[in-house]
Amino acid sequence: MTKRKKTVLIVLAIAAAIVIPCVGGVVLLGIGVFTLATVGTTELEVTDADRDLMVTAADVAPHTTGFVPSPIHETFTKTSLIDNSIKIQYEYDAGGLAHPYIVVTVSHEQTPADADMLFGIEWNVMKGALGLGPGTTLREDSAFYSAGDHSRFGTILESGSPTGNLFVAREGNSIYAFTIMGATIADADAWKTLFDDRVETLDE
Repeated sequence: MTKRKKTVLIVLAIAAAIVIPCVGGVVLLGIGVFTLATVGTTELEVTDADRDLMVTAADVAPHTTGFVPSPIHETFTKTSLIDNSIKIQYEYDAGGLAHPYIVVTVSHEQTPADADMLFGIEWNVMKGALGLGPGTTLREDSAFYSAGDHSRFGTILESGSPTGNLFVAREGNSIYAFTIMGATIADADAWKTLFDDRVETLDE
């Protein structure tokens, strides 16, 4: 497993430990991260509409340099979690540092409060996890691109050089999270082309 993939998978596992409302209104964050990420889930069929929501490697390729993706390296999954929220995930992993690693998650929560909580988890945990790699930081620049009711955007840096991007947006009760490592999308207009319509239609 490459270093960058391991980092992102740790983040996704933590983000999947969505807060669970308990008796008396107390909200608990899952301590057993990997357990909560896998127990109590139901696999669902990924529809064409689900696939259309995902910004895939084929979508990204025209906006990067020298990236020729292959569908054999991508996977789509859809799950219903223990709190009845829904998560769709896309992953592109060709292996090796010569190819970008892409992961996209779309989550639909039951309440605005849950959506706000997951928005913070997706962003803050990823930002913190980047500190696991020596010399890896996240430079936030939400003025570069924004979408939905609320969003945050950042560039991943290794030893000061851009090596990826992180984008998280909330639209209604839904969250769109996109990470690319090993390549960057430097044109703000490209982000608008790729994400504007997808984020706007999340709650539909």
